[in-house]
Amino acid sequence: MTTTAAPGVTVRRVPELDGLRGIAIALVLVYHLWPGVLPGGNIGVDLFFVLSGFLVTSWFTGRFAATGRPSITAFWVRRGRRLVPALLCVLLVGTALALPTGEPLPARLGPQLLAALTWTGNWYLVAGDTGYFASFDPLWWQHLWSLGIEAQFYLVWPLILLGLWRVTAGRPIGARLRACSVAAAVLAAASAAGLVVGTVAGADFSRLYLGTGTHLFGLLAGAAVALWPRRPGAGTSPGRPGAGYPAAAVLLTGLVVVAVSARDDDPLAQAAGLPVAALLGAAVIATVIRSPAGTAPGILRCGALRRLGIRSYGVYLWHWPLLLTARRLVPEPGPVPAALLGLGVLVLTLAAAELSWRHVENPVLRDGWTGAFRAARTAGRDLLSRPLPLFAVLTGTILLAGAAVAAVLLSPGLSPLEHRLGR
Repeated sequence: MTTTAAPGVTVRRVPELDGLRGIAIALVLVYHLWPGVLPGGNIGVDLFFVLSGFLVTSWFTGRFAATGRPSITAFWVRRGRRLVPALLCVLLVGTALALPTGEPLPARLGPQLLAALTWTGNWYLVAGDTGYFASFDPLWWQHLWSLGIEAQFYLVWPLILLGLWRVTAGRPIGARLRACSVAAAVLAAASAAGLVVGTVAGADFSRLYLGTGTHLFGLLAGAAVALWPRRPGAGTSPGRPGAGYPAAAVLLTGLVVVAVSARDDDPLAQAAGLPVAALLGAAVIATVIRSPAGTAPGILRCGALRRLGIRSYGVYLWHWPLLLTARRLVPEPGPVPAALLGLGVLVLTLAAAELSWRHVENPVLRDGWTGAFRAARTAGRDLLSRPLPLFAVLTGTILLAGAAVAAVLLSPGLSPLEHRLGR
């Protein structure tokens, strides 16, 4: 569907971006579930950042053209509807999973939950001097650092964007958008430069990687693409593959090269590879949205990949606690069992993400908080007339909540490794 808000500003849903999101989560899954296969697969997170920056800023460009002054409150409400329901569900179930997987319990579950709920997971890791790439002792909610950076961007970027819009008042809308796009690109370059210069200077790479200012380049690169005006109707009509097709294919190949070569044990390779991945991702988006509809590389239009992309947020949330749970249950698998363990975690992750999408995320996105609560109340009334399902639901909820609370209360302040190191 395409909505033309004003001359030079076209806002539409681009199905191929779901395919790109699917590629991003696939890179992350391979990176975590089968370590060593894609040493730089963590660039998938940076692809997510680029896509998020593009999508949220596209909402603002449409509102700029339509109303002249978007509501920041409305934006934050929309983001809350997208991010909060699945996060709360995963935090509850994932924390409960920590209890029955043996002693000792994961360390500092309470503070980690607080950091997750306040969108400060990245700074919690920095303050705790926890190296993100230290795979021998990962935290239970370590992967939520990226949500922290995104949420902080969502908090500040709309204010900056509105400020830029005011500064450029009086110009034609196309000129205003171009000026904002250039500003976003400059900020992205400054963020990437901070990461590279800090790494070359010998700073702790984990702190640079987790820091908001030095890892905003992907979000800002996506924002720059969204702000650059394009002709009305661009990419909306079917056409034959033109220059955009091979360009997008080359860019996607470049992303795979970076995922293979930007090793996570080489800070300089990471410092160079992450901004390159963000730039390639932004270029893919720019190419796709300006090409005739249906002419993007086939992989971006693959139904299974697009389906994975639509559910990628839930997949990202679920895969990490399920992986750590599996590793606690099978602490020292051989090479073949480890590969099978990853496959089992993948199956469970996809199943959990599907349930989350159908019963938690999509109802809130589709009907809003009020509609979702109304549907839940109706379902609750139906359960009251069915004793056995009602008993099962109540018992399961009580056990789940009890296990989560017990895991938090019993969680130690230090992990076994930290005890041995005398921290």
